[in-house]
Amino acid sequence: MEQLTVTILYGILIGVLVSCPMGPVGVLCVRRTLQNGRRAGMLTGIGAATSDLLYAAVTYLGVGFVFDFIETNRNGIELFGSIVLVLFGIFLYFTAPRYIPPGTDNSQGKTTRIVASSFLITISNPLIVFFYLVLFSRFSIVMESNHPAVQFVITMLSIAIGALAWWTLITYGIHRIRNHVTLSGFRLFNHTIAFLFALVGFVGIIRVMV
Repeated sequence: MEQLTVTILYGILIGVLVSCPMGPVGVLCVRRTLQNGRRAGMLTGIGAATSDLLYAAVTYLGVGFVFDFIETNRNGIELFGSIVLVLFGIFLYFTAPRYIPPGTDNSQGKTTRIVASSFLITISNPLIVFFYLVLFSRFSIVMESNHPAVQFVITMLSIAIGALAWWTLITYGIHRIRNHVTLSGFRLFNHTIAFLFALVGFVGIIRVMV
């Protein structure tokens, strides 16, 4: 029972630590929460958490294979991810910002697109595997067990809980201040995010091509 409790607590902590760096998806989550409401921001976090959980599972089950795959396909993966970021930056720049008052969130019909976009952006960064390797090693969460399948499921569920807890906290905090942001503030924030997405993407493309 003690080992199970430790696994759950460490899994939740790993889920939070992997999700909390404010990378492209984190910024996108903030933008969508400000512009479209908490539901859109939370769906963005769910897409990212799903991708992170997939990498966690692959890392947990096959450390050697993961390293080989990344080393063999590093340039192709980085180029794909960079192109995605550039295209997404262009899309964001030309998307007219709008304020949607609380209670009138219109993202209900866009659930699949919102989740898929953040999933795609997150999955294009396989370097998250190295972060998982460090955390799994640090907390010794991959251990011998009489029931390895149960151990795996509990670990993945704990990581998912930690990730979703983080996105819930972030979207709640941003949602609380969205009434104080003006339309011009939305527009400036929108263009700044678009520029950062495109810049990161261009740098990645140049690094691969040079």
